[in-house]
Amino acid sequence: MRCFVAIGVREEVRQKLLSVQQRLSPLLNWKPVEFENLHLTLKFLGEVEDARSEEILSVLRSSCSRFSRFEISVRGIGAFPSPSHVRVLWAGISEGAEKVISLSKTIDSELAKLGFPKERDFVPHVTIGRVKFVPRRKELMEMMESLKGEEFGRSGVESVELMKSVLTPKGPLYTVVGQAPLGA
Repeated sequence: MRCFVAIGVREEVRQKLLSVQQRLSPLLNWKPVEFENLHLTLKFLGEVEDARSEEILSVLRSSCSRFSRFEISVRGIGAFPSPSHVRVLWAGISEGAEKVISLSKTIDSELAKLGFPKERDFVPHVTIGRVKFVPRRKELMEMMESLKGEEFGRSGVESVELMKSVLTPKGPLYTVVGQAPLGA
């Protein structure tokens, strides 16, 4: 199964991100992330044998128990690899970003012991869409600039989820395999 480790975001945040997707759509040829699939990825694991899910969840639970619950603030729009060469549009994490990075590094380090490759240059974000082509680049750059400081809401981080992704012609279907709660 194709898996990743993620933090979910509140419905109110996803509603605001959906609104931004609708505002961006006329400027792009892209595939927006479906409302129910908006999340913050901590680590992509790739293809994993079903039998390994409990081993992975055990590592996630051990890692997450070291962290207290916290809140994140989803704010601003950015692009990978850069604003001038847009392939992925995302909403950033402002408040709580350091804690997300620390949590990600801990999980990354512990999962490396199971043979998963280490991440490089992790940037906490919520992917809002994958871009194929930007026919209205100047307008997109202006809109991204205007959205740089926009607040999309806060979301509590109480657990981390091991997710399964099944690719379908209509887009990926995500299912929670298991959860790893953060400490009190």
